[in-house]
Amino acid sequence: VDIEREGREISNAAFARFFRADEGEFLKDRLAHWVLKEACFKAHPRSSETIIADYVVTSGDAELSEFGVLCTRGAPERFRGVVGSVDGYRYALAVRTSF
Repeated sequence: VDIEREGREISNAAFARFFRADEGEFLKDRLAHWVLKEACFKAHPRSSETIIADYVVTSGDAELSEFGVLCTRGAPERFRGVVGSVDGYRYALAVRTSF
């Protein structure tokens, strides 16, 4: 799980470090992108061996706010995540899974 205030800015420099152009097809919002990858990072059983840039959004349904994410470092790990908003916060919940 990751949660951030809606007004949190993600700088261009920070975004460039963890965003891949092909991911924009699934998720365009910078903060949603960040909380999704951060939630996957936290759900990874070996997160200390990875960085946020190792996580790639590989599928998604923006209407359902559900996304598939792949960690590319080491043995591939797959995650399913949901992104949402509540009371001025943006959140993501991710679980390790097969998809």
